[in-house]
Amino acid sequence: MSMLFGSNRRRLALVLVLVLAVPALAAATSGRQQTLDGLTKASTDVVRGKVVSMQSRWNEDRTLIVTDVELQVTEALKGRAAPQVTLEVLGGRVDDLVLEIVGGPSFAPGEEVLVFATAGKDGRLRLPGLAQAKVTVEPDAGGKLWIRNPVSLDQFLPGETVTVDAAGRLAWSELRGRLTGILRRQGGVQ
Repeated sequence: MSMLFGSNRRRLALVLVLVLAVPALAAATSGRQQTLDGLTKASTDVVRGKVVSMQSRWNEDRTLIVTDVELQVTEALKGRAAPQVTLEVLGGRVDDLVLEIVGGPSFAPGEEVLVFATAGKDGRLRLPGLAQAKVTVEPDAGGKLWIRNPVSLDQFLPGETVTVDAAGRLAWSELRGRLTGILRRQGGVQ
């Protein structure tokens, strides 16, 4: 009986946390779509890397579940040039509790990604645009790298002509070229 009561109390606590958090999360997920230029400006770090581990936990206040996503850095385009970085993203699973964020990014071990991240006052890297700040990097059968973004490329690169493959992906070299051009204009090329 105490096991059942404890489980119900934990569920009630999670519901309370979610009720309190939903307005802030809804505002964060319903914001205006950012462009490549906007995401680059909003970020202290822009890195490409491979997901090597993911660990969900409670935040320090024990009010939200977060997941630490560790990346082995392939290329640092802006910010830290460390061999590994850790991102703190909202959502995850702790024991039998799951917090899913609408519009939040998803990561998988072994996945190659480009992320736009901002260092908080505590030094932790977080994504300023939720899923929009994470771009998947995929090789084709010939080894050429392509990117896939959760937003349409028209919104990500407004007013620009982009060449995509049959799967709707943009060549990594094309995105990288545009990104380094933005960083030069902003004075942030590595």
